[in-house]
Amino acid sequence: MAKRCPFYGFRWPERKSDLFEVGGSECGLDIDRNGACRMELEGSAVDFRRCEVAAAATLYLELGSGRIGFYPSGANRSVPLPEWTRRVLTQMQPLPNLTQG
Repeated sequence: MAKRCPFYGFRWPERKSDLFEVGGSECGLDIDRNGACRMELEGSAVDFRRCEVAAAATLYLELGSGRIGFYPSGANRSVPLPEWTRRVLTQMQPLPNLTQG
């Protein structure tokens, strides 16, 4: 089953506006520890819309939405936060070819 969170499996490097896919259950919003998804650790289904960590970051994400991007595995350019979130929350629609210039 697809994980319904745009930050699942991503890491947000310090002082960067882009997140990079690292796999596993890492929560990209856990910028202090790069820990696993809390919802999954608690035995709940991963769901961005029900996540307390995401809710706490809402203002920050809204303010930075034009600058935050995601680098899925194998991509050489980022997908903007609004587009990535939409794709993930609508069941991972295929991405356009991001490996070409």
